[in-house]
Amino acid sequence: MPPKITKKDRNFATHRFRLQRSPPSESPFVPSKNPSARPVCDRCRRLKKRCDRGFPDCANCVHAGRTCSYEALQARVQQLIHGLEQKDTVVNDYTPTWGAPESPVNVPPRMKVPEPTVLVDAFFHHVYRAYPFIEEERVRQAAAASTAPDCRDTDSTILYMVMAIGYTSLERSGKAPVGIESGFEIPYADIMQRCIMAESIDSIQILVLLALYSLFDPAGPSTWSIVGIITRQALAQGLTRPTIEESLSPKAVELRRRLFWSIFGLDRMMAVSVGESPGLVVEEMAVPFPAITVVEFASPKRADHASMLQVSRHVIELRQLESKILSTIHLQPRIAVSSLTQADRNTITTRYRSEIENWYSHGCLITKPEPDNVRLHDTMGWLNARYYHLLLLLYYPCQFNAGTAAHSAARITALLELVRKFVQYNRVLLSNQQLPLNRVTLDRLVPACLVLFYCFLRDEGSTALTARNEIRAVIEILESFPEKWTHARRLASVMIEFAELVASQEVYAVEAQRKEWLQSLRSELLALAGEILGKATCYQDLIDGEESVTYSRVEDESPRSGPPFVPVEDASAIVCSYL
Repeated sequence: MPPKITKKDRNFATHRFRLQRSPPSESPFVPSKNPSARPVCDRCRRLKKRCDRGFPDCANCVHAGRTCSYEALQARVQQLIHGLEQKDTVVNDYTPTWGAPESPVNVPPRMKVPEPTVLVDAFFHHVYRAYPFIEEERVRQAAAASTAPDCRDTDSTILYMVMAIGYTSLERSGKAPVGIESGFEIPYADIMQRCIMAESIDSIQILVLLALYSLFDPAGPSTWSIVGIITRQALAQGLTRPTIEESLSPKAVELRRRLFWSIFGLDRMMAVSVGESPGLVVEEMAVPFPAITVVEFASPKRADHASMLQVSRHVIELRQLESKILSTIHLQPRIAVSSLTQADRNTITTRYRSEIENWYSHGCLITKPEPDNVRLHDTMGWLNARYYHLLLLLYYPCQFNAGTAAHSAARITALLELVRKFVQYNRVLLSNQQLPLNRVTLDRLVPACLVLFYCFLRDEGSTALTARNEIRAVIEILESFPEKWTHARRLASVMIEFAELVASQEVYAVEAQRKEWLQSLRSELLALAGEILGKATCYQDLIDGEESVTYSRVEDESPRSGPPFVPVEDASAIVCSYL
């Protein structure tokens, strides 16, 4: 018999526990006779419900008509296995050559490329039209000199990043060349360390390429964080001050201007996507728009260069317009918004709506039919998708657009119509293999999902009848993301359950349980939005608002013609057009 532990010795007592090993045949995914030995199912874990761990399905899943799954546990096990395998990997060091301390991550990317020119052409054919900050001749000379870039110097790093980004365009369009065995392995930590330690124009260019690639890499660092570093370096290098350019050659001056506007567009695009203030904020931006150089004007490809610059300016105008709407409609202090009268808000909304129509009309002039599906920024599908995103951004149900409860059903209908058109044209891009399945696409689907929840919370009967197609379309796009995009898969799971809730609107037996189900999904969506967009995103504020959105009935007209702008007494008279 063990010795008796007195009260005095209790603080120093130790206990031994015997762990019983399971037979080799048992695993977390094989049903056990002991309910406590089975894991909690995915649905109960996600909804934070008490799981009775029943077999084959727990009581909660049986009640909801679902089947228990354990994908989260399986993913965790695979992650642990992968971590153990990584410990056995031998890392080969090499000596760097462009001035940064050597570190264990200085590993040259391993890749076999049959023809780097194909990837370089894809970059300049698509991405370069929106971000023309790299000297094309420099990249093509590096490609001709070496077919195996190893990140040992600046030119090789730029070439490797250009090829990696070009590959994402070809992969999206289904035209990726065969022969790339292990894909592109980007040493983010090494590149960022080098660029931060050695600030220069080349470092900024490499960081911009790194940010563009990270848009397509869910395992990489946050693009928003990389862009923050880029904007600080842009200020440090004086890209916002044209007076520094006086001692430079005309070619160097033009490259600096193009680099500035590329950073500006990337910064604004990410700020609007995550719903936060941009990082590159200066009072006066006196930097001229990108212009054609003497060499480009005299080259046989002058028409191509001019077309590229037209697209670049159109994208810059889009980013400027998005940024103005974000700062005025979404990021103003609540006190400042409350001080605006309804007439003031109508005037602001009407002005921005006019600018949106002008931007769309300009885009129609430069849009041309594309023989393949690689190029994107001058296609009608992209133009229409961006047009309805601008309208959704402008009429988003935030404090600025809050009004009276009159005609709320018509306003909800108009808002649903904007979501419908926004999702519809994204589906068109997806079917044409022109929709980039990256961070921006995922980020901009989150506010659309929040709006669908917002409409259903305020007009359940109408939304249940009209929003089913929109929800299914969002799910289709989210499920098109590869498996490694876990946030897209989780958002798709929430929307699938939301679709079930909407479908059960007329047949659900217990009203209290349906409301509990809705509130649980709402909380899960908000938490997921915080993970995807960031905790400070402005797009989550609509869920907590109590006033109805101030939109009217949608008229059947084309965005090409534009709606008539007539003085109105109430913001509910604003017309939302669509194709």
